[in-house]
Amino acid sequence: MDRTLRRCGLAMLLSCAGCKKPIMDKFFLNVLERAWHGDCVRCFDCGTELQEKCFSRESKLFCRNDFFSGRIAPCQYTICSPSVLLLV
Repeated sequence: MDRTLRRCGLAMLLSCAGCKKPIMDKFFLNVLERAWHGDCVRCFDCGTELQEKCFSRESKLFCRNDFFSGRIAPCQYTICSPSVLLLV
């Protein structure tokens, strides 16, 4: 499992899987068992914000249109649904 926790002083901070910056927000998204800023969950090709479903290949997120456009071989893929989590 790809750990996105980093030590920062005495506290543990989550790092966003998209931009690699610390997640300081109260809420974050859990996509493919990794933490993301809400604004970072976007299609790798077209940049569209992914809200309900996304497709993944090689740890990159795609919208349905780009994933099945023929530029990406769909031999091994994951359909993911972002979950909103609360940092406490």
